[in-house]
Amino acid sequence: MILLFKKKKMLKAHDLIPNSPILEEIENKVSCYAYQFTVLNIGHALSWKVLNKPIHFKVYQESEEDALKVHKINNLLVCSCYFYSSMKIPCQHILACLICSSDTESHRSLMKNLILMFHQRWHVTLEDEDPERLY
Repeated sequence: MILLFKKKKMLKAHDLIPNSPILEEIENKVSCYAYQFTVLNIGHALSWKVLNKPIHFKVYQESEEDALKVHKINNLLVCSCYFYSSMKIPCQHILACLICSSDTESHRSLMKNLILMFHQRWHVTLEDEDPERLY
């Protein structure tokens, strides 16, 4: 019963961001906990402005001078913020870069590698067949 309630609650949150390529890319590949964090971080990511530089993105809200750098390393995005460095789930800065990027070959390779931006502990494996373990 609790599992059904949590699933319905997550579906409502998912409906706020319909047809998100980011959510489609990670669906059934990461735990529900990591998926929920990603939904929340997408909401936060929509408030950021992004400048695409050759080796990094500059992510800021008000002033470009206060920008945070999200580095591009081997077709992955890496952020130095506390959330990403501690949780190893793509943060709002990384997601802002993915949301605001134009559809290029580079962007498609970053999207394809999105699952690799999640630490292994968040990946769903065959051992996780019990759905209650994902919550």
